[in-house]
Amino acid sequence: MIDYLVNILPDLTEQSPSETEAIKLLQKSEESGVKTLIAAPIFRLHQDTILPTDIRERVSHLNDVAKDEKLAIRVVPGQSIQLDDDLSSAYERGDLLTLNDTQYMLITLGGERLHPRISEILYNLQLKGVKPILAHPERHKEIIEQPDLLYKLIKGGALAQLNASSFTGRVSGYTRKFSEQLIENRLVHFLMSSSLQSKSRSSDFTKAFDTLFRQGDGSNATYFEQNAERLINDYSIYAEEPLRVKKKKYMGLF
Repeated sequence: MIDYLVNILPDLTEQSPSETEAIKLLQKSEESGVKTLIAAPIFRLHQDTILPTDIRERVSHLNDVAKDEKLAIRVVPGQSIQLDDDLSSAYERGDLLTLNDTQYMLITLGGERLHPRISEILYNLQLKGVKPILAHPERHKEIIEQPDLLYKLIKGGALAQLNASSFTGRVSGYTRKFSEQLIENRLVHFLMSSSLQSKSRSSDFTKAFDTLFRQGDGSNATYFEQNAERLINDYSIYAEEPLRVKKKKYMGLF
């Protein structure tokens, strides 16, 4: 299985885990069935100064330490990149990392409202050969209020990743219900963790897939597993025709 964490690389930022903590995270990931873990630290253009070479060096070092600890799990480089007007230019300059150097780029939406030029930004990335993956759209306030916004982005060629903790209900009941709708309507293509907290992360990841395998014929779990494998190997992923979600209120939130 394939997963990603935003904070797994030691000594990268002030929020980074220690080397000992990182190894514990890898151990828990391996115990939950993860064979490849994408290290995807958050990156904000014009704000953060972490270079792709910094990430690659730390990934290489962490793999060496994991090997010394007799762990079989493999760590690969990536970034969780905040949406920005200049992503296309930054990608051309080599300032950004895709996931495991594939065509897939993980993009965080940020804020409570979508960027006014989001469709144009994602389209320009696709012209450069990049397949944008929107990180945990089920937690974005405007998408919850107007799910048709996500539908249009998916129809425009974007992909989306659902957080395991959203599906299990640890975030909130309404997020769980909305996550179920996104799965049902083929508006998410990957199910991963992203969280730093080791206990909740590994349990959410395992619980989410266990639940999906028990639902019906287990095809949704297989769908997410196969897409993650295809992503890591830079193959085209399976993206079924998306459907519109009817707007609903969850627990009177909006």
